[in-house]
Amino acid sequence: MDKILRVIILLSALSLAACQPGPVSEKKTESKTQLKAQLKAALANGFYVVLGEGNTEDEARAFKSEQVLIYEYKYHQYEDGEEKDTPVYLALNSAPNVPLTLAEDPKTETDKKGSPLLKLQLNEKASEELERFTGKHLGKTVAIVIGGEVISKHKVKAAIKGGRLQITWCSANACETLQLKLKQGH
Repeated sequence: MDKILRVIILLSALSLAACQPGPVSEKKTESKTQLKAQLKAALANGFYVVLGEGNTEDEARAFKSEQVLIYEYKYHQYEDGEEKDTPVYLALNSAPNVPLTLAEDPKTETDKKGSPLLKLQLNEKASEELERFTGKHLGKTVAIVIGGEVISKHKVKAAIKGGRLQITWCSANACETLQLKLKQGH
């Protein structure tokens, strides 16, 4: 619990520092840590249409989006056990297309192979929005953002009905970390 409190205090300090007034510049003077802190403060938990992606931040900015987030695959474990180490930059809107509003606390479980997964149940309004959203964006890529971080991205293959979701292929302790972030509202 003490470790969690230190993380919350650190994130609060970074968010405050990111909100301090200062000169606006297009130069790349901000460190990756500062950029992440600003984005964490700016982006709400939710589902976002990926407007475009690139191997660099500049490539993603070419899509003229309001926000660019890095997807580092840190919550994802691949079937072969390897972890992807080449991040991708995602161009997103500044507000979620569907807010990640839960009807109940998320639950961690394991699948038949013993791999961890996280089960989510959206509230009624978010469930309806998600069904409309996924039906409208078939074949497009969607990012799930929690705590200002992209935790996964997927191609929409079918409309999601009923608001029940599973985040699978979590890396070691990732499901528990995401569960804690969602419970805390980050």
